[in-house]
Amino acid sequence: MPTKINGNIWKVLIYISGVLVAIGVYTTVIKSNCERIEKVEIRSEQNEKDIIGMKKDITYIKDGVDDIKFELKTKN
Repeated sequence: MPTKINGNIWKVLIYISGVLVAIGVYTTVIKSNCERIEKVEIRSEQNEKDIIGMKKDITYIKDGVDDIKFELKTKN
């Protein structure tokens, strides 16, 4: 009888240790993914600001080109 209980205890302990290892791995993966997502969000926000700045620059360039075209048309 004691050997049967002892054998079952080891099976339960191995199962519990496997579950704990799996929880640890999942926790580590989730933490790592959260850190990477935060870094990507910071980069995307910076890129968004840069894109807005570039759109403004393009608008100014288009206005300048239109002004030059208008001046060339009025001279001819």
